[in-house]
Amino acid sequence: MLSGCRRFLAWPALINRAQLARNPSRRNFAARRSSTPTCNETVADSAAADVVENVTTPDLPHPETPTKYTAPSETWTGLEAHQLGLPYSAELYRYPTDSRALKRNRAIENLRYCLGYAQHDFTRSYLNPRTGPKFRGTNMADIRFLCLDVDIVKHFDNPDPEDAKRRIRSLHLGISVLDVRDILALVHSPVAIPNPARVIQSWQYWVNEEEPGPDKFLFGKSETVSVAQAQAKLDELRRGRYTALILFDAASDLQRMKDFGIDATCLIPIDLQKATYVPLQRTWPISLNYLLSDMGIPSQDLHSAGNDTHFTLRAMLMLAVVDVLRYLEPKDYPSWLQAAVNIAHSPVVNLNPNYDPAPDPELIGRRATWMEKRRARRKMLREADRIAQQNT
Repeated sequence: MLSGCRRFLAWPALINRAQLARNPSRRNFAARRSSTPTCNETVADSAAADVVENVTTPDLPHPETPTKYTAPSETWTGLEAHQLGLPYSAELYRYPTDSRALKRNRAIENLRYCLGYAQHDFTRSYLNPRTGPKFRGTNMADIRFLCLDVDIVKHFDNPDPEDAKRRIRSLHLGISVLDVRDILALVHSPVAIPNPARVIQSWQYWVNEEEPGPDKFLFGKSETVSVAQAQAKLDELRRGRYTALILFDAASDLQRMKDFGIDATCLIPIDLQKATYVPLQRTWPISLNYLLSDMGIPSQDLHSAGNDTHFTLRAMLMLAVVDVLRYLEPKDYPSWLQAAVNIAHSPVVNLNPNYDPAPDPELIGRRATWMEKRRARRKMLREADRIAQQNT
């Protein structure tokens, strides 16, 4: 039933990182740098020490070691702000001493509590969000997932530096909603639903946009609205319900909406990009396109705000499925597991009668950048690996 998800449990890259975490021969480059070189040291060791003289890498404990992992403060010096730069270690996230690891833990554990599969052995009570009442006979919270995305932000030519709200002239706002009540309705439905992804409701708004351009939204008609109308729509979706705000790389989108005068405050914020670190055992941030491709979720016309929010909710469900398969025993699997897989893997159906298949005029005649070529090459390699795994 869930054989398509089990490949994450034996992914070669995850095994390699686990072996790195257990390797006792991994040494601190900074300590080697400070020691006096001997005749047995190679030129390569000295060169590596020169490159990373400002970065220290501690010896990681065995993932099953019960002792608390503590890292010196200088460990994080020189590392990029969005990643820790260390091989994945269960102890690193079980007892986080760094604010970035703590934020990643909060993201995935908020999702666990919302969907009702949090267990005391890998969650902590102080991270328990206010998810509201639970459904009878299940641990799922009576909650609504609200996913937002901001795209195609246009600024004024000469903005007033004293007025932050006037720096942004217009933007595209994508909104998608997934209600836990609809997930449970699929679980208890006596008949099979032909397109389970219809439980995700999506909208795309061109806020203060005079010339919106081609309409790439797949799940309805895009609408041109004012800031007040967009705010009224958000208030309507949040009224009377506990709401979890789902964002992918939340910092930039929240700041843009705040500068534009849109209040997107919710009781439970979940940054899905941060939530991917623990279930997928990664040490670097990934894009939405990479996540969808890795999980076999069909997608189309990304970088359109409404489409991105819809596929982000699909990715959220599959991320929860992978998290359940990795950390829970089969006897503890929740009842919504197969329904989540069906929603995430449903085929994409175009519901927009005004859909414009023409490419963006700004992209016509432009040569692909090196980053776009690299993304296309990696996507082709991932597709080849997926086909090879299906044939084995």
